[in-house]
This record gives sequence, structure tokens and C-alpha cells, in this order.
Amino acid sequence: MPTSRDLPAPQQAFPDIIHMPLFRGVNHLELESLLHHGKIQYLPRRKHLFRQGDPVDYFYIVCSGSIQLLRETPDGRSHTSDIILKGKTLGKTEIFKSGGSRQQSSAIALEDSIIVWFPAEWLKNAARNQAVALNLLMSLSHYSRTLEIEAVHKRTMTASQQMACFLLRLGEVHGLDVHHFELPYSKALIASRLGIERETFSRCASSLKQHGIEVQDAKIVVHDSARVQRYICECCSAREDCTAHQKLAAKVLAVA
Repeated sequence: MPTSRDLPAPQQAFPDIIHMPLFRGVNHLELESLLHHGKIQYLPRRKHLFRQGDPVDYFYIVCSGSIQLLRETPDGRSHTSDIILKGKTLGKTEIFKSGGSRQQSSAIALEDSIIVWFPAEWLKNAARNQAVALNLLMSLSHYSRTLEIEAVHKRTMTASQQMACFLLRLGEVHGLDVHHFELPYSKALIASRLGIERETFSRCASSLKQHGIEVQDAKIVVHDSARVQRYICECCSAREDCTAHQKLAAKVLAVA
């Protein structure tokens, strides 16, 4: 069972929890009832929330900080399968799998984080609430769509194109200016998330300059939005739903 400090109830500690995606549209009384069994856990940086192979006994919401999902391969290597930010959830796909599901990744705090966790059965009960059920369905659909897009990118894009696309989407997810921003994570972590070696990351970073993107240490600078669009967005079938693409397109129109 996760350990927790003597912290207040979730709705008292985080009055904005009602605005988190899972609870959007849930009224105050319903939220009070849903959060009654929630527990708050303080998770220091580099500490595990759970490990790969553990039983899926809990469902988690990240209230602050960020969590790295790290998957180990049979040959002893590991790669980052996802990075979970504030307001996002962990465990929803595993809980609804039939028959003794186990964690497919290890979850490690990238920074000091605060997590709200519930027994697995809580999510099944909470999903009877119409608003929660709809939000959960949308979340699962978005997650499935993201995996689908990344799979297509691996088949249709070079490593440099995949990296450029990921970097711009990363800036957008963190609410940064996609034309000029500091990397929120280390290059090693980003390389792991992309499933490439650090040396490959460096080679790709060098090649991106000729396509309008410069990687300056931990800084990303887009010098030519139109060139970037031609290099990555025109190869992507999901560009119309991509906010990073829309911001690049707006910059191109503004310059024209």
C-alpha cells in the first residue's frame, strides 16, 4: 500500500481538484463523495510510486510534480514510456483489464510530487457517475490516439523528424512558447522517452538546424516556422488536431 503523510483530505488540500480533467462537470456534493476514500501521498524526487510487476491495486492522480513511467526490457535495458504531469492519472487502463493485471512500468517521481491515490475498486465505482465516465472515456480515447500517432510516426518519419515533433509537442504540453523554450527535462530523459540512444539524440539535434530548429544546450529555438512545418507537419496525418502545429501555422501566416 502507498505510504502517506498526515495530510488533509484531497478536496481540502487541492480546492482546484474539481477542475482536473477526470472531475470536470462533477458537482461539489458528488465530488465530496467521490474523494471521500482518497489519500494523499508526498513522493520525494527519485522515489518509486510503484514498480514494474506490482499488482494493480490503486489508481493515482498527480496533484503536483511529475512522474516518469520507466519500462524495463528483457535484456536489462529500460526506456521512458511516458511522463505524467499535474492533473493527469495513472492506472486507468490497467484497472479495467480483466484478471489480475500487473503494472507494466515503474513509476518514479521526477521531482517532489504529491499524489492522490484510491483503491482500484474506487475507479470502477466512480465510473458510474456520468460525468466521470465521459471524462474517463475521453482520456482513454486520447491516450489510445496518442499511441496510434506515435506508432505511425515511427513508420513514416525519420528519427530527426520524430524528435522535432516530440520537442515541439513537449513545449506545448508544458504551456511554453513553442518557438523558444527551455527543455523541462534532461536530454537523457527525452532520449529515453523517444526510445533512442543519447548519441542518436545529439546527432538528430545537430541535423535539425538545417530544418529551422536549433537545440542550444537545454534551449529549443525555432528560427523558421515554415521550414519546420514542411519538415514535420506535412508528414503527419494528425496535424489538424495538434496545437503545436496550429501555433506554427499561425506564426507562418503572421510573417507572410
